[in-house]
Amino acid sequence: MKDDSLGFEYTGSTEYWIKRYEKGSHSGSGSKGRLRKFKAQIVNAFVKVKNIQSVIELGCGDGNQLQLAIYPKYLGLDVSPIAIQKCQVLFKDDSTKTFKLMSEFDGFTDGRDWELGLAIDVLLHLMEQDIWEHFLYDLFTL
Repeated sequence: MKDDSLGFEYTGSTEYWIKRYEKGSHSGSGSKGRLRKFKAQIVNAFVKVKNIQSVIELGCGDGNQLQLAIYPKYLGLDVSPIAIQKCQVLFKDDSTKTFKLMSEFDGFTDGRDWELGLAIDVLLHLMEQDIWEHFLYDLFTL
């Protein structure tokens, strides 16, 4: 199946997001406008009320949604090297935020317990059952 808007064949969820960012595209409409603001309000309120000090996000994307986040410590993970690079540039002056490729992260040896694990919109984008199940396993075993 060809994605005409980006000009490449769909070969799987992981490859799609890597290619999407390589083509200069963004995280999608859910990370813009009123949806972006709504999600930030909900998550920021939860972090504040629960006094959460550390947040990890699987699928941080290009950082557009994260710009509205208020988290004491944050680690963003993504499958796309381009998305990680964008986030590192966007938040270069923010020492509370770090970013890694999903393939570089080992939650068991990272030496940190995360109080909140996020996957904003990511589950909606995973089309393969095995990847979806692996993603959920990773999210709930952080």
